[in-house]
Amino acid sequence: MEENQVSPPSSIRLLIAAEIARTISYLHSGLNSAGIEICGVARRPSTLFEELERTHPDVILINEHFGNVDLLATIDETASIVPEAKVIILSTNPSTSTISQTSRPSISAVIDATTSVEEIVSLIQHVCGRTVEAPQEEEEPIQPVAPRRSKKKEGKAEVFMVFSGKGGVGKSLIATNLAAALSEQSQARVGLIDLDLQFGDIGLLVGIASHPHHIDALAQQPELDAEYIDDTLANGPAALKVLLSPTSPELADLVMTSDIRTIIHEMAKMFDYIVIDGSSHLEERLLEAIELSDALIIVTSHNVTSIKNTKITLRLLQSLGVPQDKILLVLNQTAQKVQFNKDAIESSLRYQAVANLPYDPKTVDDSIDNGSPFVLVSQKAEITKSFKALTDYFLSDDVAPEEGKESASSSKRRRFAFGK
Repeated sequence: MEENQVSPPSSIRLLIAAEIARTISYLHSGLNSAGIEICGVARRPSTLFEELERTHPDVILINEHFGNVDLLATIDETASIVPEAKVIILSTNPSTSTISQTSRPSISAVIDATTSVEEIVSLIQHVCGRTVEAPQEEEEPIQPVAPRRSKKKEGKAEVFMVFSGKGGVGKSLIATNLAAALSEQSQARVGLIDLDLQFGDIGLLVGIASHPHHIDALAQQPELDAEYIDDTLANGPAALKVLLSPTSPELADLVMTSDIRTIIHEMAKMFDYIVIDGSSHLEERLLEAIELSDALIIVTSHNVTSIKNTKITLRLLQSLGVPQDKILLVLNQTAQKVQFNKDAIESSLRYQAVANLPYDPKTVDDSIDNGSPFVLVSQKAEITKSFKALTDYFLSDDVAPEEGKESASSSKRRRFAFGK
């Protein structure tokens, strides 16, 4: 081999331009396993050209109605940035689409948006003229618990999102107890948002039997002010203020992504801390809340299905560009005899847990049945003592970046994108 000869690439680099979260996550799970590296994603037209210059992909997979832009003009512009890249267009109806009859050297194919991942893999390999295999992953070091960095000095609330890729692991219970503990121990102003918009249970967990206003009421307001938001919030224990999910699943559709952004921004002016209980379904509104959060608390339990789903969740968040030091891992429902202990789970997930909560069904069931967070009513229980590790983390002395310098995560923070 000549000295300057370049070895063939080990993967095909793909950029996805799509606004729909479920499309992104669906493609992500299948393509990476086939040796096609998703090097970037543009969820908005305004980020597409930036992503092209940053990633220089081999293939661009773009939705025909991406951002309602002039698609042909956009494709011509992409060709000027990455002339070697092939373009594959996802269309809702390729047979009648005008884009199918358009001749552009960079357009390699127009395919149905429902095409299977396997077919998309074959097509990508065909237009690139090569077949690739998934590279073997090198084991990453275990991510330690990130240093505490407060954002309160910026004059806004710190926002903590509690999330899990699998239901039934105690996500909502942890969100309510974290909010109650922060309010009780710090005497701070704490807001709790139920973002499980279809089937949220936060109201029951904090003893709110009924309330006239919910998050869908805020979403219908053309302009929000502090007084109206305050009237919408329900009063919870320990001076907690709670924004409840809609009363019926179909009302969740009234809440748009832009509403979530506005609500969090406005509530951030009113509180010291905001805790968000996210749904277990990854969609645009949840992604917006994740982006606006200062810390993302991932909850998992000690069984194989929960660990598997948590591993998938962590990989997807990494691909979305969520900084590792923004993520905190909480282990819940630890029994004395489990197949996967704390060390085994941390080794599997490559994350150190900030808290390890024991399996305490009596305390938890009493807490749920009575609508009273266990951190307030069962302070001698083992789960409350273990939970203190999570609360202490957020109430610990702040470790701020040096003056004039941004932290590593904040300097690189950008609109979520697949790839690093």
